[in-house]
Amino acid sequence: MAYIPAAMSWLMVSLFDSPFMRIIFKDMVALSTMGPFFNHWNAFGNWVYIGENDSTFDYYLGGAIFFCWTLFEEVIQIVLLPQVFNWIDSASIKSDSDTRDD
Repeated sequence: MAYIPAAMSWLMVSLFDSPFMRIIFKDMVALSTMGPFFNHWNAFGNWVYIGENDSTFDYYLGGAIFFCWTLFEEVIQIVLLPQVFNWIDSASIKSDSDTRDD
């Protein structure tokens, strides 16, 4: 859910590319990176709450998977975000004349 605003703004940049849309897209990408981290706190709290009553093998397996998935998401964001921000800042803006076939 946290990536939906970034995906929608990317679609808008694809359709209506302008400097203003690039600014909006850059802000949405920056804000969407925080969403999963906030959601992880909620999921971790729920995991601990469940473990108070039922700490079986599935509980610990779920915790290990949760930790690995969180680490994977953070590494992907650290690797990809500089490239996305670089594209936003340096890619040329499409104009209407670029898309027309005269």
